[in-house]
Formats: sequence, C-alpha cells, structure tokens
Amino acid sequence: MRYALVFVFLVSFPAARAVFARTPAPEQNIAKSVSQALQSAKSGRTGEALETLLRTMELHPDDASLVIPHLDGLVGEIYTGAQKRILAGDPLSPRKRRAILETTYKSLLSTVEDEAMRALFLNGRKAFDEGRFLEAYDLFLLCRFLGPPDGWLSDAVENYLKDQIPEEIESRFSKKPSLLAETYLSGFKAFAELNWNGALKELESHSWSASRHVKPADKSMVEEIARMAEILRIRAIKPETPKGLEFHINRLCSDDAEPAGAAAGLTRIMLYYHDRNAPWWKSAASGIRKAYTAISVSNLVKQARLSFTSGDLKKTTKILITALQKSPQDPGALSLLDEMQASARSRQKPAVGPPPETAPVRKKTPTLAEKIQAQAYYNRGLSAYLQGNIKTAAQELDKAMVLDPDDEEIGKALERMRKELGLGGKHP
Repeated sequence: MRYALVFVFLVSFPAARAVFARTPAPEQNIAKSVSQALQSAKSGRTGEALETLLRTMELHPDDASLVIPHLDGLVGEIYTGAQKRILAGDPLSPRKRRAILETTYKSLLSTVEDEAMRALFLNGRKAFDEGRFLEAYDLFLLCRFLGPPDGWLSDAVENYLKDQIPEEIESRFSKKPSLLAETYLSGFKAFAELNWNGALKELESHSWSASRHVKPADKSMVEEIARMAEILRIRAIKPETPKGLEFHINRLCSDDAEPAGAAAGLTRIMLYYHDRNAPWWKSAASGIRKAYTAISVSNLVKQARLSFTSGDLKKTTKILITALQKSPQDPGALSLLDEMQASARSRQKPAVGPPPETAPVRKKTPTLAEKIQAQAYYNRGLSAYLQGNIKTAAQELDKAMVLDPDDEEIGKALERMRKELGLGGKHP
C-alpha cells in the first residue's frame, strides 16, 4: 500500500496522469470543444470561447496540453487587444473582462513551476486588486526582468504594466485635482521610467503636508506612498561598485545566504541596474528564483510540522512530498521525515513469529521516509518528462527506484524513460 501517495500525486499532478496512460485519450471530444471555442472566438465571443476551453481542461486534465496552446492564443488577444473586433462583436465590460482574466489566471498559474514568478505575479495581482498600484507595478516589473517562462504569463505581465495599471491610475487620480493625487501621478510617471531618484523626489515632495490633511478615504494611498518611498530610499543608492558587484551577487546566491535577505538584495541590484546584458544578470535571476523556492519550501515544512503535531499524517505526507519535490535535500523537510519515521517505529507492535535465528530472510521494506522521498523524486521525474527533459526525468526516477525498488509505477515510468533514451527497458 502506498500510504495514500498515489492520491497525493494525482492531486499534485493532474496533467501528468496521462503520461503513462493505459487507455486512449478522448481526443475527439477535446477536438470538438476546441473547434466550438475557436468558432466562438471567430464570431467575437471571446469570453464564451475562454470558458469553453477552461471547462474542457477541467473535464480532461490528462490532456490539458492539447488545450493550452489555444487558450494561450485567446488570452493573448484579451491581454494585448490584438483583435479589435472583440469590442464590436462582444463588448466586455471591465468587470466581466477582469472576471474572465481572474478565472484564466487561476487555471494557468497552477501549471507554472517557477516559484519566484508565481509568488511575484500573485502578490502583484493582490496589490492591484487592493488599489496599491505602485507596489503592483514594482512586482510586475521584477516579473518582466526575471523573464516569464510562459508566453501567456509574459503577455499578462505586460498587460498589467502597459495597460491595466496606468489606466486604473489615470481613471482614479486624474479627475481628483488634489495634492495627494498629483504626488501619486507624478511619482508613478517617474517610477514607470525606472527613474528611482526622480520617483523618490516626487513621492517625498508633499508627503508631510499630505499626511496632515489627508481624508480617511485616502489613508491607504498615503501609507502606500510612505512604503514605496522607504523602498526607493534604499534602491536609489548604488548597491556596489562594478568590481565588487559580482562578488556580492555570488555571496547572495550562496547556500549560506538567508533566503528573504538574498531575494531583497538581488531584487535591489536587478532593479537598480536593469541591464539584461550585464554578465551577472543570469546569476542574479537564478539567485532570486532559488531564494523564493527556499522560502516556499520553508513555509511548506512549517505547515507539515503543524499537521504532524496535530496527528494528521495524511496531510503531513502530502505537504512533505510537495516540499521535497521542490528541494529534495532540504534539511527541515528531511528532519521532519526522520521524526515521522521514529514516530512510526514507536507505534509498531512487537514482531510475532519464530525466533530471529529461524525466521525466513525477507526483502527490506522501504521505510515511510523512503516512500515519501521516492514519491517526491517520482513527481520530479514526471515534471521533467512533461517539459521534454527525458534524461533528467530518468535520473530523478532512478533516485526514486533506489529508495522504493518494488514500486510498480516508478518501475514502469523508469522503464519507459530508459527505452526513450535507447538504454534498454529494465533497470540494471
């Protein structure tokens, strides 16, 4: 019995269930739905088309890859406004348009494995929805610099930076000829030009007088101006000399660096210089992603420990698999695994049977910790396979097989990987 691990995997990787499918995919039904969606889009009913494709993905999660390209195209049309006939054929109110986008984001973000990009995008959306437009712009700007891995995500980031945020600021503040609105607008203009000193000057120019005479309804705006001014005071200072910059980046990217501090430091450097051609740029971007992954894993381990303390082993297992899938050697996750294993041993009943000297020799049964680690490597292998990295997939599955050699699913998956690599089917 896999200790509910199969259930956990199916929840975590719905699209991967078809990788080693034993029954044909319902391609005809999907093709029919896609055809209907494209017809709706052609007629200008883009909202209806998106809903059809999202519903198709929900009904056929195993074959989401057949739907996502069409979904990407339609979402891109809404983001960029490339199809002007949408406005004439099926006018979308801002409210309906945002509702469609929110549904789309929710469905597609689950496919994004980049922890930094997902966290920044979600936090940017939250700031935008709460009216914190300067903070939202800052977060989406970092998304742009990191380079979204997916086409639809890149379009979404640009839509926020070029359309939604500027339009919302203009509509909210241009009609309010107040000192506070003027400060916000001028600050945003400098912000959008990446002129940090100019933005700081504008945000600080009237902050004292504005805070004394602010209306209750504008209190959140004043608080946001104060927060962004504090960030810009640090960002406007040159981080390092060119000679020391690479050393500083390497230190922030090291395994010893505290994740939150590393993310903040690397973000500051990236946004100050904003030079994608710099020799250190890729290292800084990689360091930010590494830091966000570490933060995510740390939070997952905290959740798993709370579940373990409350006695919910099923939930603990599920969370730990996710954490180890992101970072297989995370010390916190491995420590909790040891505690789970010790707890499982303490609950075992004494063996009943012949004395040890006459007992038959049995194959070693994987421990609970080994099964959980094997499942995490198995998930990593399927994830790599879905991205086309067959060699990496085989390596991850090989690690899973070492931990749990009798698991049939792992064995079949590894056999398939080895065949695709031309190494023969059986594991040596």
